[in-house]
Amino acid sequence: MTGLVEDAWINGQAASHDVSELEDCAIAIDATYYLQLFLDTPPFHEPLLPALGGMTGIEHHLRADIDQWKAHKIVPFFIFDGQSVTGQEEVAVQRGKAANQKTDTAWNLYFNSEAQQAVDSFGANSGAYRIQSLYPLLKSILKDNDLHFLVPPYNASAQLAYFDMIDSDQCAAVMGSQELLLYPIKDTLIRTIDWEAKTVTSLSKKNLLRSLNISEGMLGDALLMTGTSFLPPFPPLQDTSLNPRQPFTINDA
Repeated sequence: MTGLVEDAWINGQAASHDVSELEDCAIAIDATYYLQLFLDTPPFHEPLLPALGGMTGIEHHLRADIDQWKAHKIVPFFIFDGQSVTGQEEVAVQRGKAANQKTDTAWNLYFNSEAQQAVDSFGANSGAYRIQSLYPLLKSILKDNDLHFLVPPYNASAQLAYFDMIDSDQCAAVMGSQELLLYPIKDTLIRTIDWEAKTVTSLSKKNLLRSLNISEGMLGDALLMTGTSFLPPFPPLQDTSLNPRQPFTINDA
């Protein structure tokens, strides 16, 4: 995954809850989503990670975050991506090339002695760092904390959706990317947890369908048109002559 591919309008539909509602529960988490969210979100955001090509203070931050799960009596159950699904590698390469071009711009700023602008440019481009490179670190931290994790044959989102669909006793809820909305999940997916504010944000698929006034099948089609980890966006959506509002959202699809 080269950065999160997220629809801004959908993110705006998230609701907030008290984190205490998850006490004594296990939450199945898309590890790739978690790590990318971790890199993109303050206070853990590390702007120079694409420049350094390796870990800076992220291990300390990850360990501190795992400690917060324990402190709030919630068990994180991480699901790592297995083999890539059809199209995923091609999309990753395309997005990686685009991210590297942005990194070149940041380096040019650096060489022109525009240090702060260079740092800001690197920080806005975490997608240039291959998130799977952090898998071994996270797995090591989970082992140190005696936490179970799973590597399914293929996509983590599919595994999370399966847990939700069968009411698995391994987890009480799932946390992952918007890609989970492609699957027939029962309703809610967790998006973020703010330990300091003691809040959880979540999306309700049923509420999205009501707000958009569309069927579940139409939602799936629209999500595919806006792009996923295995499918690039429908080209006309990116054409400013056809769709002047950029970046586009699911409403444009």
